[in-house]
Amino acid sequence: MADAELAADRGPVERLVHPALQLSRRGFDIVGGAGTLDRLARQFASRHAVHLPGFLAPDVRALVERWLATAEWDVQIHDQLDPPSVHLTVRDPALLSFFTLAMNDRRLVEAVRHIAAIERVGAWEGNFYRMDADCGHHDTWHDDADGNRLVAITINVSPSPFQGGELSMRVKQGRRPLWTFANVGPGDALLFRLDRRLEHWIHDVRGPAPKMAVAGWFQREPDFWRDLRAAPRVS
Repeated sequence: MADAELAADRGPVERLVHPALQLSRRGFDIVGGAGTLDRLARQFASRHAVHLPGFLAPDVRALVERWLATAEWDVQIHDQLDPPSVHLTVRDPALLSFFTLAMNDRRLVEAVRHIAAIERVGAWEGNFYRMDADCGHHDTWHDDADGNRLVAITINVSPSPFQGGELSMRVKQGRRPLWTFANVGPGDALLFRLDRRLEHWIHDVRGPAPKMAVAGWFQREPDFWRDLRAAPRVS
């Protein structure tokens, strides 16, 4: 994509109402009817992002909320950013293993590949993070484009409504965002483009309720299912 096309002001990310893609305990499904992937692909191409309301089905959302209610959190500082960003990440291998397996559903990976117009996705990897007001949690403009990560997704798993925490995208070192989006619906997701010429930033959280979300990336490597097949079996 040419620089001028990448930086073109195409308006805000469209806030959709009805679920189009959904991840339940039974697996992934396209629930938006005929032509769903093509419609989402056009939106993604236009705005570098697409809103996925109700991406987590109620059964998965309830399971994750129960896990998070008793989860322990670790402070994570990204020293490579200037200034360093600070937030909490969950310390729960069982939750992360469950969610990683769910997000690597082959049909979901293929849907993302179609929407973002990329040739191959090897795996999804990510984690759960938390940002609280008045705890020194903040983000810094960054791109996440390391040559392996292809597309990013953030999923709202907050147990209650929160203030702030919007996501903005801009052309790198640009003066104003291309868009700012508040991903606040229960289980809603935002899929967005990664490119070394683009960067994004999470706004500070305000008020008493924390923001809890998934931050993850669809990547070239590793090959999730190949590595899973090759892993030693526990008898």
